[in-house]
Amino acid sequence: MSNSRRQDSSEESARSRRGDGSDETLASTPTASVSQAGISSTLPSKSYLHIDLGFNLYQNGRQLNPNREQMDTIMSVFPTCYASSIMSPILVLRYRELPPKPWPLTIAGLPVWITKDPESLPLTIGLPGHALPIDLDVEINLWETPKKETVRKIFDELDNRGINAIRVQWLGVRFLAFVKGEPSKGWAGRFPRRVNGILITYIFGDISGSICAQRVKSPVVGDPDNSNYSPSLRPGMMISSGSGPDQTELLSTSGVCVRSPSGKKYITCASHGFPLGLERVYHPDRHGHYLGEVKEMFWDNDVSLFELNKDQPMTYSRQTFNPPGGELVRLKDPFGLHIGESIHMDTAFNGHCEGIVMVIDTVRVPSDEPVTPHRYITGIFTYLSDGSDSFTEGCCGGPVWTDGREVVGQFQFLSMDKLLCYVPSFAHLIELGYELSEIN
Repeated sequence: MSNSRRQDSSEESARSRRGDGSDETLASTPTASVSQAGISSTLPSKSYLHIDLGFNLYQNGRQLNPNREQMDTIMSVFPTCYASSIMSPILVLRYRELPPKPWPLTIAGLPVWITKDPESLPLTIGLPGHALPIDLDVEINLWETPKKETVRKIFDELDNRGINAIRVQWLGVRFLAFVKGEPSKGWAGRFPRRVNGILITYIFGDISGSICAQRVKSPVVGDPDNSNYSPSLRPGMMISSGSGPDQTELLSTSGVCVRSPSGKKYITCASHGFPLGLERVYHPDRHGHYLGEVKEMFWDNDVSLFELNKDQPMTYSRQTFNPPGGELVRLKDPFGLHIGESIHMDTAFNGHCEGIVMVIDTVRVPSDEPVTPHRYITGIFTYLSDGSDSFTEGCCGGPVWTDGREVVGQFQFLSMDKLLCYVPSFAHLIELGYELSEIN
């Protein structure tokens, strides 16, 4: 991890290191003009989420670590920053006094984590093992997302060593495995330290509960777009479960139109937004237009499908709201993403948001089919921002797509530390033969 620290009399040299441990110094690059009062007017003003300093530290799906000159330029953007470091792929900036908001999402192409805590880290490190490494007959390289079959082989190898892993994550330069239960005496001597030369660390505990139960963030709601777009529907609208027996209403976000192998067309949505007994879908709220009814539920990853009411003429577009507007082109498996890649979301509750892929996540759960003992749920954790501090509960179900307008999955929850958002993927729909579609 490269570090730079501002001192009273002089500045400590920043040593740049690659994720594989080898030294790497980047060529000197032009620097942007920075005011001592904060960001200079020479920096881009129309996109405060992304600060361009004249050099890019994320190129071709890989993070490059800054040299001393570049790190000094990064720290000078905010004069109260006294230390900086890289925890791949995040740029960590430490302040004695936090800068005024809104804060940027990226600086020089890297996601930024801003803190006053001198010791905290943005991502979990985990505990290292000491046993002989796992040696798979596949190639695994830094910054190249492994194939999903490779991750499943890691699960199998951990099983062979008596390690009950229920989740394996890829973070670009390392693996992180979640193990059910508490560590036993001498556990590190049984747990492999690497997979094909790549570091793997471990987190212990009872973490087998529903992912949906972790969605506990409920910030102050702003002024959502509760416009009624019927009969011309599209992704990112406000939708409602109607009123429950206790008059409770659950608001969420409309997803994308998908076509099943048999030709039926459905709209994706968040399962927890339409619990049993509340499967009817309304827009924009319970007093609005009846859209249809939930027909398919995939509780493991919180994705459901509802069918539009055939008694009323309605269309459903591939086009998202502006900005950046445009048609979505296809569904994308998360194992086709790179750590550090840009993603987008647009909902009625937070508007257009931009984010960075931080983690490729795989959860293993028991299967109902005897021939297949396990099923695998894939998703991503992303650093997502609209320039504010919060995401409302209504964002759940909002589709998330890449710069190439390929749909990866849908928003589910903001983590307790308010850093990462979880996006369950549509990989299971792809495996079942579903395709992105529209209703004309």
